[in-house]
Amino acid sequence: LQKGAMQKMPFGVRLACVLLVFLITMGFISTLWARKQTPPSTEVAVSIGVCLPLSGKTDEGQVQRRALLIAQRIRPLAGGKSVDLVIKDTQGTSQGTRKALQSMLADHDVTALIGGATPDEAAAMLEVVSRDRRLMVHPVPVVITTAGEPLTDAPQKPWRISTPLAVKARAAAGFAVGKLKAKRVGILLDPADAGGVRLASLFSSALIAQGGVVAEIAYLGKSEWACRN
Repeated sequence: LQKGAMQKMPFGVRLACVLLVFLITMGFISTLWARKQTPPSTEVAVSIGVCLPLSGKTDEGQVQRRALLIAQRIRPLAGGKSVDLVIKDTQGTSQGTRKALQSMLADHDVTALIGGATPDEAAAMLEVVSRDRRLMVHPVPVVITTAGEPLTDAPQKPWRISTPLAVKARAAAGFAVGKLKAKRVGILLDPADAGGVRLASLFSSALIAQGGVVAEIAYLGKSEWACRN
């Protein structure tokens, strides 16, 4: 089992994922641009809002920022207009995400939003979007990058590039039972990896539902992981 969190991916894979986010988002822009009420002559750029944990505990936000800047150079235009990335620091917290997004929406007319590096940040982002009066009238695409499920009742339905952990767990269990014909499965798990623990739990439930059995769970420490990797 692999952890769904993006920070565990190799650097190149993380860059590729964020590049994909940007290019998908850009695909929405030309269509949405036609709906804008402002005369084209006054529009000088397409603004895409980006909320990232640039000063958080991990380098995830910085990796995504670099990938987005690369993607901007690959596709610098949308609807015949130049692309402007409005990047705000969430500080890796829900409150920081709310403040960053509220500040962005007050100062910029964005045509899409990218963010939600963690479930908590994604939930905060969706809550702000769902309460913004301008976005209620003129909704914009919201793309989140976390693999976890944001815990929110906000009506906004985001686009996602990371498969939810529950879907990964069902797919892994189906492969183990259906393709490998495995009935007894062992799990190697780092107890300090919250995402991995959650994924293992979902996988166990999905495996049992499909007729399999978790024979053993081995908990490994950092030194043991290093030896095996």
